[in-house]
Amino acid sequence: MAIFFRRNSDQVREYPSIIFISIDIRKDDYPAMNYSIASLIASLKNKKIKVGHYSFDLQHALQEKEYNQSITKPVTDKILNNLDYFKGFDYIALGLTSWTIEYCDFLLKNLKDYPGKVILGGYEVTAIPN
Repeated sequence: MAIFFRRNSDQVREYPSIIFISIDIRKDDYPAMNYSIASLIASLKNKKIKVGHYSFDLQHALQEKEYNQSITKPVTDKILNNLDYFKGFDYIALGLTSWTIEYCDFLLKNLKDYPGKVILGGYEVTAIPN
């Protein structure tokens, strides 16, 4: 789903859309979006690119889960519930760390029919095999 802008009557330029998905352990007094993602979003918006952000907050998932329940199911349910929204973007940028690999892998497996591109990034993206 790209956005089209007319520069003049003969030329149409397409601007892609991107969503940043982060899987965070966030404290209440911290911003909902980390500085790195906020900087990227500000830069891309300045270039007229449609940008979104979705955070899976593991800290609050831990607090909301029932006793003796893993947080995996609530988080994977949220991933499944938002797949169509994610697929509405041309690019999906996914923050990857060693402690989020389970969720990232789940999301990637459910994006097999996604026609756009997936961008993996993060501090530990090269340290994870496969």
